[in-house]
Amino acid sequence: MQTKVSTDLGFFTSDETFSLDELVLRLKNLFESHAYCSILHAFLDFFQDGLVSRAATGRLAGHEGQWYAKDGSYKKVLRTSLGEFEMKMVRMRDSVTGRKLCPLRDFLGLKRYQTKSNELEKEVVEAVSSDSYRNSHDLLVHTSSLAVTHQTLHNWVLNSVEHHVAVPDLAGVGDLA
Repeated sequence: MQTKVSTDLGFFTSDETFSLDELVLRLKNLFESHAYCSILHAFLDFFQDGLVSRAATGRLAGHEGQWYAKDGSYKKVLRTSLGEFEMKMVRMRDSVTGRKLCPLRDFLGLKRYQTKSNELEKEVVEAVSSDSYRNSHDLLVHTSSLAVTHQTLHNWVLNSVEHHVAVPDLAGVGDLA
């Protein structure tokens, strides 16, 4: 499926002079703080609408032949390297079995209470592994509009390490003494 997304750009002109550098920096700040998240939000809304319509007609991948009806929605705050945004997630329910489904969350591979993207966690772990929490925090705040505390970064790194480090099996190793 292919979809075309278009946008309008509105701006005001001024008689006051300004430099090209100022214009470029302000445009860059505008995109980093608003535009990227808005575009991501628009894409996710589009995906969700398609998934919900497929689930309602029994054509959702992995659930073919099961008809789901809307069963409310909830708001989910998601943090990414593009920034933080709030997303309305639609819940659906199978009228026969009562099984509940959140098509967009399942499609994106998000866990039920997940609030950050895996790419953000990877970026944080890489930044912290090469520098202190304080310096990494300051760098991430300036580069990705990330508004979290040092302790939160520390917890993310610890949780990431717990889930991704394999403990070697030492059962077959003899005495080293």
